[in-house]
Amino acid sequence: MAIATTLPIKFSDVCLELYGSSDTTGRSLNQEFIDATGTFDPTYENINGYRNSLQNFRGYAAPLQSLTRNITVGYYTTGGFNWYGYDPRLPNSFGSIDNTDISAIAGLNAIVYFCYFAETGPNGIFLYIANGSSVTQPTGFSSISVGGIIYTLATAYVNGVYSSSNSAWEYSWRNVINGFGTTTGIIKELTLYV
Repeated sequence: MAIATTLPIKFSDVCLELYGSSDTTGRSLNQEFIDATGTFDPTYENINGYRNSLQNFRGYAAPLQSLTRNITVGYYTTGGFNWYGYDPRLPNSFGSIDNTDISAIAGLNAIVYFCYFAETGPNGIFLYIANGSSVTQPTGFSSISVGGIIYTLATAYVNGVYSSSNSAWEYSWRNVINGFGTTTGIIKELTLYV
């Protein structure tokens, strides 16, 4: 979340954005400029040609280290196969997600199209990211976790799916533990990590 562009900007606001805490103990403005690796709003970045004021932090956004979405676990079964998680595709949609937007970390207007565990052949977690008409693979994250279980991109099977109006990327991890579990109606966190 970015710092407001309206004045006044408080030192505690900058601490919260940079360090996740509004505690100013032991903090200095000079150190905050050193630690600021995010994006400064160019309108306010260099007032009078210098970065030397809290005003320079107007509109500043620190880089995300992770992004979490809450999935209410749903269930679908057919032909002896079971799926747990979230999939909005009709007519057999199941589960829900609090917010599909993951563009802040995955870029390219990326959204979670579905995320579930499938008990089919090799058991696996499937994450399907749609990103509009772009055919560029979403970047910016190195791993995900579902229900606290981490799955790294280095071990994922990745498949791009394209059409004239949409592209999507499927990330799947085979023969892994079900991070969603088998209890429906509970919330499990889907987290993407930088």
